[in-house]
Amino acid sequence: MSAQVEHVAGKVFDYVIVGGGTAGLTLAARLSADPSVSVLVLEAGEAHLNNKDILTEQRYYLLLANKSYSYSHKWIAQQHAADRTGVWERGKGLGGSSAINFMGWFRPPGQDINDWEKLGNPNWNFSNYLDRVVRVEGLDVESGEGFVDTKEWKVGRSGPIKVSYPEVLGEGERRVLETFVNGGFKKNATPFNGDPSGCYLRPSNRDPKTNTRSYATTAYYEPNAHRTNLTVLVTATARRVLFSASANQNGEVEATGVDFEYGGKVYDVSAKKEVLLCAGTLSTPHLLELSGIGSRKVLSKIDVPLKVDLPGVGENMQEHIFAGLSYELKDDAPLDTLDPTKRTGEPPAVFKGGCGVVAHLTLSQLSSQPRAAELHSRISRILDELRTEVDEMERQGGEDVEGLQVKKGLVKQYAILKEKYACVEGEGSPGFQWICLPAFLSGPNKPTPGKKYITMMLVLNYGFSRGSIHATSSDPSEAPEIDPRYLSQDIGDSLTHLSLQLPPLFSDTNIADLDLMYEHFLSMRRLAELSPFKEMVAREHNPGPEVLSEEDVKTWIRKTFATIYHTVGTCSMLPRDSGGVVSPEMKVYGTTNVRVVDVSVVPLHVGANTQCTTKTDHDVFGIGNQAADIIQGKWPSA
Repeated sequence: MSAQVEHVAGKVFDYVIVGGGTAGLTLAARLSADPSVSVLVLEAGEAHLNNKDILTEQRYYLLLANKSYSYSHKWIAQQHAADRTGVWERGKGLGGSSAINFMGWFRPPGQDINDWEKLGNPNWNFSNYLDRVVRVEGLDVESGEGFVDTKEWKVGRSGPIKVSYPEVLGEGERRVLETFVNGGFKKNATPFNGDPSGCYLRPSNRDPKTNTRSYATTAYYEPNAHRTNLTVLVTATARRVLFSASANQNGEVEATGVDFEYGGKVYDVSAKKEVLLCAGTLSTPHLLELSGIGSRKVLSKIDVPLKVDLPGVGENMQEHIFAGLSYELKDDAPLDTLDPTKRTGEPPAVFKGGCGVVAHLTLSQLSSQPRAAELHSRISRILDELRTEVDEMERQGGEDVEGLQVKKGLVKQYAILKEKYACVEGEGSPGFQWICLPAFLSGPNKPTPGKKYITMMLVLNYGFSRGSIHATSSDPSEAPEIDPRYLSQDIGDSLTHLSLQLPPLFSDTNIADLDLMYEHFLSMRRLAELSPFKEMVAREHNPGPEVLSEEDVKTWIRKTFATIYHTVGTCSMLPRDSGGVVSPEMKVYGTTNVRVVDVSVVPLHVGANTQCTTKTDHDVFGIGNQAADIIQGKWPSA
């Protein structure tokens, strides 16, 4: 039930959940199903119930950067991205980012989830993930009839998140899909069964009966809002987790509650059992640091007393990036686009078409064998040298224990990335993704009024760059510093923030994300010359046919690439001596009763949109359900 502050302040609840977003509402619904426990959700944004802007399909252009619905988190100037600055948008209000995202419903490759288990997390594998995510999904059985056959899909049919296809598949979508196939990429008949490689038509989290967005609020809060043991307080911003004065005999601290701001005043609430942090990849590590959990070096700078020394807090930040190739379509091109939406600000009541064509590609599928082999060889050399450096640091010892822990975690991650970027046909994971967007989303050239566009989003799923987010003040109202370290030119450079002394051997490898994006670009440009796509196109609008050389293409990528808002990893689920923040049970190391339940725990990024991972959001919904099973004792023992 929705509450007033007097129903919360100074009170005691069994579980206090910080963040009423995708994972938070999923977790709250699961825990409050037991009438014997009390659950409180603190959400900083508004409720936004029955909100037309959120519910109306394809209205996301009006939600991003709108202060009522979205937080704009600023990131600092990027050395390897033309000194650009920018913002990461995140959902503000009940439902979190599931209320403002682009509604794409994807599944990650099964191997990506299995890799989490390989990194030291027993039972975090695709089998267990699949068991929980099908509880979330409610794929409409009649959806897509005539152009998609989902009978063999391992997908949920009766879950609370409604998933469906548009009513019709237009001729334009058919032509795009046919072009992908003509380019040598197989049509995947079962992309949700663990291997999304190839091309297919993806569904959306859309309720086909009402033609509205299906998201965490409609799926997990509204059906359960009547529960007397579920309390939700909106416009309540958590400031820090409160702890007992002393640690137990194992050196662990116990959370006693949370203090929060509401209406300009500070209050506190007590937790009898656990504090569950679901504030997201950007806010959860900030909250931990303000509470005294994090790197000793970071906390000493902001004068926050140290409770638990965890150098991995705020580190290992990973993000999906994309470059947009936009094509101006011929006036008679048979594709319904969203460009009029951006010009007028008013979307159609129901967008019946929509280009849901996507492709997931491995390195060997994207590149010729010689080029793939060279890229893989360079990755191997970087990993070998990095591993040697870690071995030498351990042999010599030294004071930089924090740097060594994080670096050891990176070695494990990069070893898996090497496998993902295998150059042999039939091996590797789909690190490259093409998303066909029936709209203009690119730079630097502006769209021509009155024309319609299609954008091929070139998404890099498995990046080498690692960023960070850290508190800059003990004042909760002061924003943390966010440094994505986009397009770090080599892996050595991406580690310099840890004060690690790396040899100059990395200077000539120059691989990392920019080179992979360049390879991505070359493949897409070749594809655009094939029929029947080329017959729909009037011209390439961005970057434009004059951008030809490798140097010019890379300059264009640096200046115009963008985020997809899929940030993960800042509270990674890794062993503590590898820079981990939470255990496989999602419990913060050094605490007895604090868990992190959002995509910040993801230790290595997945090759798909994150909605289905927690629902990241699919990922986030899945993580929320798995966390509930862990807390309720329904999780397999290691």
